[in-house]
Amino acid sequence: MTLHDDMNEAISPVFFGMTIPFWDRAVTLQLRRLEPREAQAVEVIAAFEKQSRGTATGRDLELCAEVTRLREFDFTGADHMFLLTHDLQVSIDSTFLVLAMRESLRMADEVVKRLKSCQCGKCAAGAKRLRDHFSSRFGAVKDLADIVRHHDDYIGGQGKLSGAPGVDKHEGLGLDQDPSGRLVFKWGGKGGREVKLLEAARASLELSKGLQDFFWGAVTAPSGPATLKCS
Repeated sequence: MTLHDDMNEAISPVFFGMTIPFWDRAVTLQLRRLEPREAQAVEVIAAFEKQSRGTATGRDLELCAEVTRLREFDFTGADHMFLLTHDLQVSIDSTFLVLAMRESLRMADEVVKRLKSCQCGKCAAGAKRLRDHFSSRFGAVKDLADIVRHHDDYIGGQGKLSGAPGVDKHEGLGLDQDPSGRLVFKWGGKGGREVKLLEAARASLELSKGLQDFFWGAVTAPSGPATLKCS
């Protein structure tokens, strides 16, 4: 089926090719790989903490015993159950998740830009509100993705943010875990950038869904898709 020219011009830049559906799928795939790993790490760390406090449940004690036994003949395998930063595959998946979220946010910016010209003011305002809310919580995704892409510059101290106040030049880019075991992607120490990785990924998918609802609301409005052209 051939799309009407106005519809084609409105939809193609955000829905065909490496656009919203592509990057949503990329975020979803990485999230599905990382969620069970993080959940296991959180459970193991909590079990050992409760054991040390004397409040462990039967399940907690079984889990602690399992990890302890495993460490006797597979130290690395046992560590990978809760020290995710030691697992190269987790670091790789996390890095690609950051890049995918950045592209999703770029598509969010494109949708907001296109809706500015829409006669449906509610759609434009709603989309901007969703995008701005995500950016206020997880705006570090933009900078972290830039650091990944230009890592050679940052290694040499020539990155865009290398001289920012408070940045610790000895704290490189990579994966960390908070005390509970949840994944954090970070760079530059306290003055740098960091994001709670899987929380950001879930919020990214929610943002995309909300923006698509506003976008299709504008496309199907009486004014039609012709108002969604970007000059």
